[in-house]
Amino acid sequence: MRTALLLSLALVCVSAGLSACRKPEITSYDECVAAGHPQLKTYPGQCVLPDGTRFVQTLPEPPSICQDQCGDGQCQEVVCLGSGCPCAETVQSCPQDCRPS
Repeated sequence: MRTALLLSLALVCVSAGLSACRKPEITSYDECVAAGHPQLKTYPGQCVLPDGTRFVQTLPEPPSICQDQCGDGQCQEVVCLGSGCPCAETVQSCPQDCRPS
């Protein structure tokens, strides 16, 4: 009787295109954690699926303490290191202000 029930369920899954019988695919750290998979105590955090697939936690970018003045016509090569100072500029980071010598 139980075998017949499992066979019936399998046939329903096949006829429904398997979409109703599959577990949802996990594609991110947050989905992995929400599904209850183990988390590693790392920084940033990692979550591991049973097949060994790892998802790394995405962290927000820290706020910049310097002010981006690229495009103001002056190459800010030497700057102070306090909050509100201009960000240091180079030929690579701000080619419109810093011309190669």
